[in-house]
Amino acid sequence: MKNKKESRDSSIELLRLVLMLMICIHHCIVHGLGLQSLTGGTPDHVLLAEGQIIYADVLNSFCICAVNCFILISGYYSIRTSARKIIFILLTILFYSIPFNIIPAFMHASDTGNWNEALLSLLFISRPPTYWFVADYLFLMILAPMLNLMFEKFSIRNVKLTLLGLLIISCYFGFIWGHSANNTGYTLMQFILMYCIGRYINITNWELTKGKALLTYFISSLLIATAMWTCQSAGKFGLSWRLTYYNDPLLILSAIALFIFFKNINFQSLFINNIAKSAFAVYLLESSTLISDIVYMIVGQIVTQYNGMIFFIIPILSLITLICAVIIDRLRQIVVNKLISIFNQRLIINEPG
Repeated sequence: MKNKKESRDSSIELLRLVLMLMICIHHCIVHGLGLQSLTGGTPDHVLLAEGQIIYADVLNSFCICAVNCFILISGYYSIRTSARKIIFILLTILFYSIPFNIIPAFMHASDTGNWNEALLSLLFISRPPTYWFVADYLFLMILAPMLNLMFEKFSIRNVKLTLLGLLIISCYFGFIWGHSANNTGYTLMQFILMYCIGRYINITNWELTKGKALLTYFISSLLIATAMWTCQSAGKFGLSWRLTYYNDPLLILSAIALFIFFKNINFQSLFINNIAKSAFAVYLLESSTLISDIVYMIVGQIVTQYNGMIFFIIPILSLITLICAVIIDRLRQIVVNKLISIFNQRLIINEPG
């Protein structure tokens, strides 16, 4: 099977920005509001009244498919791995790690004397959870040539069997039974699964109308929220949190539906395409130690003072974070491009002959 060459349209670039906004909202809910504490089986550290958790469940259920969808996009267009791309990603991560992870870690160590954590911060992608997504994505890049070859050489029947096998491993053994191959969905196995789903959609031209795709996204998201609230009402808080694992079949379905909806919009905008180049930077900035601490502190203060407004304020705060990240990254791109231009000019001047 040969992969046809495609260029990304602005609808998918817009989706990438929307996904980053969704990730910011999701992080504010699970970390800022303490919803992640449900994994311990109790809501003791959730900064919400019991009756308000359902609103957090609903907002979170519409946003949590973002990582799955982001990897699905990579699979649809396929990753063309090169040493240059990997080096570029590492340098970008380092650019954001120095001021927002490493320097804060050393400043904190100067106060507490805990220099071990400061020194370990120098291993900016080796230690989860700060940039766990980046580490797994780099692993996926290494495997991408092999995965691409599978879709080029395998028959449709064998592709379907392989994809079915990945779904069984991740959703049945992983999600339902907690198998270590993919027990939470925050794994390389999950990335491989979503990448293969994206490739499958591409090579088979699998389609769904915009209306059906949007309806599927809404229904699957609401089903997740309903199931979470049902579990919480029964005191099954750990099970409620498990429904947010990325290998939850409903989350996978909502990611597919959201992608297909945006794919069918199909429009072109140079502005969107340029802004979307900073999508990765939004994740790096928002997930950094310094910025995440500030954002989550603000969320905690807001929920204490303006409890009823929190679910309106979180999307606004997330949008502000996204805009700031885009502005910072655009400035970084200008500086980097200028430095490259100066370097190239000096090479030309110094070239013999």
